[in-house]
Amino acid sequence: MRTVLLQKRRFELNGKGSSSNKGSVEMMEYMFLTLFVIFIIIAFVIFLSWWNVSQLDVEKSSVELDKTLVLTKSLVSSPFLARDDSMLDDGKLTALQEMGQDACSSIGSIYGADWFAVIHLYDGNNDTLCSTANYPDCNYWSLCKKPDEKNYRSYVVPVNIYRNIGVVLSTGVLGRSYVGSIEVGVYT
Repeated sequence: MRTVLLQKRRFELNGKGSSSNKGSVEMMEYMFLTLFVIFIIIAFVIFLSWWNVSQLDVEKSSVELDKTLVLTKSLVSSPFLARDDSMLDDGKLTALQEMGQDACSSIGSIYGADWFAVIHLYDGNNDTLCSTANYPDCNYWSLCKKPDEKNYRSYVVPVNIYRNIGVVLSTGVLGRSYVGSIEVGVYT
């Protein structure tokens, strides 16, 4: 009898005798596996959401840069500002500068309301904002620039600026062409 009890006890210690313990261990394994799979699915959904949001930011930035580039190309060759292709006319720039917000709303109907252009003439002098009062002793035009706005994307490209000052001939004024830059930006 004693040997039967020892064999029975060995049988239980090896895990072959208790079916209720075996079933609960299998149930725990199944629950842990289920929780692990659910955790992996949730992590995958969070990763995909983050990826989608980051791609939206990249696409927004790309669209803003494309819009700025198209606006830059358009303004440099626009009849509102240019005398020839990539040669801005200082008379037109000064007239638009004098018009102020009226010019911004007029040109804004074509290009939109969230843009600006800043034109610098490289003549070695300090920046002086152009107006009809100080023309031709000026070298800087600012169109539709909001002074307190800091969030924008812009391109700066070199341009030629035609000035109506120069050598006076019997047939008229022989103008000069100066090197300058135009910064065209879009507010974000």
